[in-house]
Amino acid sequence: MKYYKKYLDFLLGKASGQIRWGYLIFFVTYRCNAKCGHCFFWEHLNKKDDLTLEEIDKISKKLGTVQVLLLSGGEPLLRNDIFEIISIFIKQNKTKVVSIPTNALLPGHIAKATERLAKTYPDITFSINPSVDQLFEKNDEIRGIQGSFDRAVETLREVGQLRRTYKNIELVVNTTVSKSNYRDIDKIIEYFKRFDLTYHNFELLRGNPKQKEISLPPLEEIKKVHSKVLKARNYYIDRNNSGFFEKISVLGITKYTQSLKEKVLDSGHFPFECSAGQNIIVLEPNGDVKLCELLPPVGNLKNYNYDIEELLKNAASGQLRKQIKTCKCTHVCFINMSIAHDKKTLLKVPYYFLKWKNRKSA
Repeated sequence: MKYYKKYLDFLLGKASGQIRWGYLIFFVTYRCNAKCGHCFFWEHLNKKDDLTLEEIDKISKKLGTVQVLLLSGGEPLLRNDIFEIISIFIKQNKTKVVSIPTNALLPGHIAKATERLAKTYPDITFSINPSVDQLFEKNDEIRGIQGSFDRAVETLREVGQLRRTYKNIELVVNTTVSKSNYRDIDKIIEYFKRFDLTYHNFELLRGNPKQKEISLPPLEEIKKVHSKVLKARNYYIDRNNSGFFEKISVLGITKYTQSLKEKVLDSGHFPFECSAGQNIIVLEPNGDVKLCELLPPVGNLKNYNYDIEELLKNAASGQLRKQIKTCKCTHVCFINMSIAHDKKTLLKVPYYFLKWKNRKSA
């Protein structure tokens, strides 16, 4: 019941005031050692304007409870003080889950950092998310780094080995779906079944990629990919002996989010208002705050005494909140937080599970 319980805990936490933020996406550094063609953050990479550890501490003290911390970049594990940054949020913001997407180019370093975190904080879940978008040299081409696939595989092996000792480590491969890989999804899914993954995650390309020829496949192809992704999630649930209730919650939520993405791509509408800026927020490396990754900044925390609540009272925030009411995107973090904010989700999850199961049986 872990995933279902997560949504219930969030609803109860928000209602009681115990949880301020369900999700903080913190682009912890501009530094990056990859050259990914599908990166939507490429115009900002390798600037020298990252927040200091002292500034991050000031922000954290005024931030409130953060249920899930997602550290992005750039490559988050290039920061030498990443352990200290994570410790701040665990101690001061009661963070329970830390998710770290990584380009997986530094296997030994990633494994060492992961083990230190898992050993120091046994009650915290650390989700390590190597990004791999193709197999072998095709992945190297997308990443712009020769040997990137081999290094990602080594990262999976090393972190997978740690999972035997530390049960609070999750290992999730992230694959971005685009025209460059959708025809090979079956091969990609099958290849990574050889590793000790928690599951294999697939998300749609978003934003303004560096290489303009990289784009989304047609909607009908995306629907086929979504069906394959659900089948793969079911495989990992069964392999990990997660249980029937876990199957209902995970597959129900996944099917629900997929249907919303398909509706957006088909010029449809969300059945609810996006909760960006309400229970999920984005912090950039220099202190800029965004209500959503794909929207412009609403201000910089350095100008608001590092107090995010004060910043969110400004005119720019109010103006963007009005825009968000009619906003549509396929960003899974924002979709998940929006459906978590909707009380009807607790009923919709089993409905979408049954919808998937019936279609699977047909």
